Amino acid sequence: MFIILLKEIFTILKFLLVIDILRFYFKYVTRQSPLPGPFPLPYIGNALQILYMNFKEGNYQFDLGEYARMQVEKYGHISEVYQGSTRVIYLSKAEYLEKVYVPNSNSNYFARPDLNGVSEVNAVHGLFFNNDFKSWKRIRKFVSQSLMSPRFIREFTSTIQQLFEESEHDWKNNDEEVIFNISEWSKCFTTDMNMATLMGRQTLCLASLKLDESEWTNEMKDSRKVKKSVELFLKSIAFFTSFPKFLRHHFPIFNYYQNYFMNSLNFLKDFIHARIMERREQIDRLQENEMIGSSLLDILLTTNTSRDMHDDDSDQPLTDLEIRDKIVDLSIAGSDSSSNLFILAFWMIHIHPEVKMILRSA
Repeated sequence: MFIILLKEIFTILKFLLVIDILRFYFKYVTRQSPLPGPFPLPYIGNALQILYMNFKEGNYQFDLGEYARMQVEKYGHISEVYQGSTRVIYLSKAEYLEKVYVPNSNSNYFARPDLNGVSEVNAVHGLFFNNDFKSWKRIRKFVSQSLMSPRFIREFTSTIQQLFEESEHDWKNNDEEVIFNISEWSKCFTTDMNMATLMGRQTLCLASLKLDESEWTNEMKDSRKVKKSVELFLKSIAFFTSFPKFLRHHFPIFNYYQNYFMNSLNFLKDFIHARIMERREQIDRLQENEMIGSSLLDILLTTNTSRDMHDDDSDQPLTDLEIRDKIVDLSIAGSDSSSNLFILAFWMIHIHPEVKMILRSA
């Protein structure tokens, strides 16, 4: 009797599975505005094709950026791919993006990602992953005002100049020929820059470049972990949105990467949240007439409070969670783009000797 019951349960499960697969392909065939792209599989979408194309090119990791380049070559400047069960449109021409990202308040496009798996990151109270329009608009107002404030701009400019002068001093005072990894240097530079300007905390990623790993202090190790967590953030988003939750949580290889990425994300969020709590306590102990710092964190913590000279009674101060997620957003946004700009600038100077001579004579 029990065996018969099990058979009936398995029969029902197989029937439901077939129905779900048919439902997936019915939605695929009848989708609106079909575009060229690889044929998806139920539940995992085009994950296998993405892995295969990366492996074929000798890139043995789940790299959506590299796959996107190959997709453009094969399917053109507008195509589609399935990340899990979610259809994603690839646009690779500026003219296709103009309508989406036009800076117009009357735009019909709310340019925010809405992908399965993003909620697990638990960083949806900032700007980039915030799909609540009212919340997004409110936080955007806070951040825009803070980033454009003269005190933050002065602090930002001063910090960048100080960090570069410290590196330049080390290079000039080194009797031996200086050879270093420009990619590693630029990423450490942006890490120290972001932590100082966003959170008012001096990190030691640049200082760690001058020492062997065995000589690193705890502060240097934390700085390196912050740099690594920022580098892994976008890769983790690609992983979470490309594979269904059941697969990531219950299958060995996928589960390994799930834990690896989550540990990295949690470290970054905990590191920033600890600094927020620490700084809030420090500000609370200050007298009313004492000066507050000019980092973004100090500005966000005091905006619309009794310490804000331009207090807006119509809006409440940001919560610690909102501040944390906003700093996470800016840490990610200000990392790769800035470090890549440094690398490009150094390369362009290197291949144009006439520019190099002008700079050296200045």
